Order: sequence, then C-alpha cells, then structure tokens
Amino acid sequence: MTLIRLFLLLAFSLGFSQALAKQPSESDIKLGMQFEKRGDFRKALEHYHKAAKQGRGQGLILAGNLYFNGVGVNQSNQKAFELYLKAAKMGLKDGQYLSGLMYQVGLGVDKNQKLAFEWLLKSATQGYKQAEYETSIFYIDGLVVAQDVQEGLKWLNRAVEHGSEDAQYMLAGLYAVGEYVEKDLEKSYQLYLLTANSGNAYGEFAIAVCHDFGDGVPVNKKIAFEWYKKSAEHGYPQAEYNLGVMYFRGEGVEKNMERALFWIEKAAKNGSEEAKIAWAKMN
Repeated sequence: MTLIRLFLLLAFSLGFSQALAKQPSESDIKLGMQFEKRGDFRKALEHYHKAAKQGRGQGLILAGNLYFNGVGVNQSNQKAFELYLKAAKMGLKDGQYLSGLMYQVGLGVDKNQKLAFEWLLKSATQGYKQAEYETSIFYIDGLVVAQDVQEGLKWLNRAVEHGSEDAQYMLAGLYAVGEYVEKDLEKSYQLYLLTANSGNAYGEFAIAVCHDFGDGVPVNKKIAFEWYKKSAEHGYPQAEYNLGVMYFRGEGVEKNMERALFWIEKAAKNGSEEAKIAWAKMN
C-alpha cells in the first residue's frame, strides 16, 4: 500500500469516526431498541440514557416506557414521569402528551389539571392526535379553562382528521344525539365506521347497533350480527350479550341455543348487567 493510499484511508477512517461521533444518539436509539427486542433491557436502558445525554429526547421516552411498564427494571411511575417530563421540556410532543396525561390522573406525580392542560395543549399544537383529543375535552367541558365548545370542536375535528379513534368515536356520539352539533345520523355512522374498521370494539358495537335499529342506515340484522360478533371477539361484554340474544332469537343468524348460552354466560362473567339478569333467568 502506497503512502498516499494509506494517508487517504486514514483520513477517510478519521472522517467516518468523527461523523459517527457527531451523531451517536441516532445509533444509540437503534442499538437500544435492538437490545430491548432481544430482552436485554439493561443494555437497552444504557443506550437510551446515552442517547438522551447527546440531546435525543426520544431516549428519555423509551427509557421512561421501560420504567412505566416495569420491563427489565423495577416499575416506577415516578421515574417514568421524570423522564417523560425531561423529554417534554426538550420539546418532544409525545413527551408533552405523556407528561400531561400523568399530571391529569396523578400518576407518578401529584394530580394537577392546570399543568396537564398546559402540556397537552403544547403537544396538540405540534399535531399529536391524542393530545388534540384530550385538549378538546378540556375546552368542551370547561376544565381549568373557560368553556369554549367551538374551540373544543376545532381540536376534536383536528384529532379526527389525524386518525384518533377516541376522537372519531366521541364526535360520532355527538352527531348521534345532536349535542353541540346538529344531529346527523349519517355522519355519526361514517365516523363510527372509521373506528370499527380499525378494529375498535366500541366502534364495531356502535356500527352493529346502527344496523340493528336503523340509525343512519337501513335495518339489516345480518350485518348487525357480523359487527356484534367482531366486537364480542374483541372482548366487549355488551356485544357478547347482544350476540347471544341474536343467537337466541335467530336474528341475522340461524337460531342456536348452545351459542346463545355461551355468549350470554361470557358476557355475564365479563360484567354485563343485562347478561347477568338473563343468565340468572336461564338457570
């Protein structure tokens, strides 16, 4: 190897090393996630903290998640909150959202609705869909801020546009009963359908009810049965009960007492009061 080639190789190696040194946090995040996936949570935590020290707030979020879930470390809501708050102060919208939620419910920190709103609003302003949803509730209900329904609906619609299932479900409910908006069963149905198509058990149940009773769409017991079944399979007790009733009556499906008893008993065990009453009468 000539001296010129050796010099160029050394220069390239030095430059490459310096480039890595300038962006160690990126590689530490990736390494941390790889170690976490392998189940080596101690190593994962080391890399997350290292990334955070280099200015990557995402490292704080990921480390906080480990403490929050008690994965590889002793579970600590307080430690998780501290890490989330550091990320929030660095401007990370997910850190702001998580800090706001923990202030809201008093998890790892004393409950403080004012600080909860402030952090959620910061996150919402950056387009974080769940923060937009939570912010809308503060305005609509007048929690620690003057009630402003229009401002609340503005944030709720933003959350819907950004794909928040909670927001879609809430706005659908408002259209269904005409609260704060003009009653519109067709809009309600379409919003419920968005949540249902995402596999949301509540949305699936709502769509089933729409087809069962003709809310915004023609009555169709067969379609209602299919949506009740999806919701029931996702563990929603009221859907389990309604599914059992449809088997019992033979609505939308061939009558089947065995399946009816199975779903009604399951619903009763999962807390459905209607199912408990029905199950008691059947036995």
